[in-house]
Amino acid sequence: MDKSNKWERRAPLTPSHCARLLHGGRGKTGVSRIIVQPSTKRIHHDALYENVGCEISEDLSQCGLILGIKQPKLEMILPDRAYAFFSHTHKILAERASLFDYELIVEDTGKRLLAFGKFAGRAGMIDFLRGLGLWYLNHGYSTPFLSLGSSYMYSSLAAAKAAVISVGEEIATMGLPSGICPLVFVFTGSGNVSRGAQEIFKLLPHTFVDPRKLPELHEMARDLTQSKQPSKIIFQVYGCVATCQDMVEHLNPSKSFNKMNTELVEFYKKEIDNLLQKGLIKPSKSPWSCTAFYVNNAAEKERGVSRCIEEVASFEELASFIKAHSSPLYNWRAG
Repeated sequence: MDKSNKWERRAPLTPSHCARLLHGGRGKTGVSRIIVQPSTKRIHHDALYENVGCEISEDLSQCGLILGIKQPKLEMILPDRAYAFFSHTHKILAERASLFDYELIVEDTGKRLLAFGKFAGRAGMIDFLRGLGLWYLNHGYSTPFLSLGSSYMYSSLAAAKAAVISVGEEIATMGLPSGICPLVFVFTGSGNVSRGAQEIFKLLPHTFVDPRKLPELHEMARDLTQSKQPSKIIFQVYGCVATCQDMVEHLNPSKSFNKMNTELVEFYKKEIDNLLQKGLIKPSKSPWSCTAFYVNNAAEKERGVSRCIEEVASFEELASFIKAHSSPLYNWRAG
């Protein structure tokens, strides 16, 4: 366990993972023994691991492979052992120990098989909002963010989201002081972490703006500062998703920073324009709008073309809204 951070409660393997490894058939997994270090603050209690057949012991000297989340302290490294964790170093450890860095475990195409998921973005955004509230208080502003706890304080994602929704309701009714407005959150990239962070952000009353519109928000801030009504209140926050094209310029004006080649970019533009012309999709400012992105997995590679998919960023809230505003549906099973 990582003892350097008070909030660290994660584990590389859950009790259910251990059960599958131990009882899924020795011929299939090759695992006959799992030793788990004891911890009184880990999210999964020691007894849960013991119940599925794990041994609880501080001594890992009999382990050939030691799994973790982040890098252990150097004095904890045992010689002639293999370690697997996020090292953020991309190098082999000293002490004759081998490192399997999660970040470097990739498939034949070079695509990572292990990476941070949306939970990293969700937790990071919650912690950021809490820190933002403390920062503003230190600079003389009281905001609804002060009532938000750190992500590790919540028993579930649903509980954390409920707390963020409560903050959003306070912003919508009480507003934010003009001295910190417009409050703009900029998300870089479109990966798992960014999408997870945006999922939490969308629980607040918000409007997304194009990166090219940011100067207009800057003008709004100047107008609020020079306003004769310094107590004017804003009842929402602003979001902006920026890509490399928005942040840097290529030394060669004829080139752009784009992970996709020019042929694919043109293909996707034509596909989107075609869908817009047919009325199958349309621009939307709805809070229930979906993020669309392209994937190029094994099936798409075999087919020879990427697939456009949509993701409902906050399905729980959408489902609750539909349930509250829907009419009885025809029961086709009953005829």
